[in-house]
Amino acid sequence: MFPSFRRRPFARERVPDAHGEAPEQQATREPSGRAEPAEPIIFYSKTGCPWANAVRHLLDDNGVAYEERNARQERRFMHELLRETRQSMVPTLKIGDTWLVDTDARTVARHLGLPEPARVMM
Repeated sequence: MFPSFRRRPFARERVPDAHGEAPEQQATREPSGRAEPAEPIIFYSKTGCPWANAVRHLLDDNGVAYEERNARQERRFMHELLRETRQSMVPTLKIGDTWLVDTDARTVARHLGLPEPARVMM
């Protein structure tokens, strides 16, 4: 497996507080079993990226609605990502006005108030 290390949060990234509490954006369950986040989620990914696959599994397994934008297949999405964040790393999520840049499945789970994955699937 990969060595464990902690990434420093991106300047606009919200992180849990000292008590481990997730930010106020909590996913709510609809009767259909699909979670509707308080704010829209845009998920920037690249084909073949194992970290993006792990985030996709997390969102799908928890029924969270999102719009995926593949930055490798569509140049306009890459330009959008570069314009907004000044970097091209994925997975990157825009949740409302908050950006989680070059993030991982555990950070996304904490941010959305989802159960943390016991094992990250890539």
